[in-house]
Amino acid sequence: MEIKKRYKWIKAIAIVKFDIEIGMVIEQITPNKALTEQETKSVATLSFPESNCSDKDYTHTFFYRFKTTSNKEFFFGYSYYIQHKDLSLPRGYLQKSLVIITSLHFSSFYLNLVQLIGDAYFNNTKTNFLRVFVLLILKELYESTLIWPSLCSNSLIDDFDVLVLKLS
Repeated sequence: MEIKKRYKWIKAIAIVKFDIEIGMVIEQITPNKALTEQETKSVATLSFPESNCSDKDYTHTFFYRFKTTSNKEFFFGYSYYIQHKDLSLPRGYLQKSLVIITSLHFSSFYLNLVQLIGDAYFNNTKTNFLRVFVLLILKELYESTLIWPSLCSNSLIDDFDVLVLKLS
């Protein structure tokens, strides 16, 4: 089944990192090829805050919107950004974002969701083994959203706790 016909709630989940030599790059995206090259560049560029507190560890959640390649609709990126002191890196800090990309503008819902997933991801990726394991969990998370109920017009999202339980 074609990706754009499959997703309802989440188009993709991406991990974006800041590389001192290249700039912002997508390190991982689930599912693969969910976005066009131009959409991928937009996500990489927009997934970091305009400014941050550069002298300490820092996290920040925010969202942005960008036009799809077709210019007929918008996608929203819900970003969980982390800056963590790491003296082994050239800049002395690790800077990454976990991003949920969707066509839905439910900012409270997705900001809470990206906070929940971001906390779990960044608190459990201290070793390469755990990073691989968590990336598999992100893929499973994306696939589990495919069975979430379809949206109905004029309906309320009042079962956030039920949706979160399906993530666990």
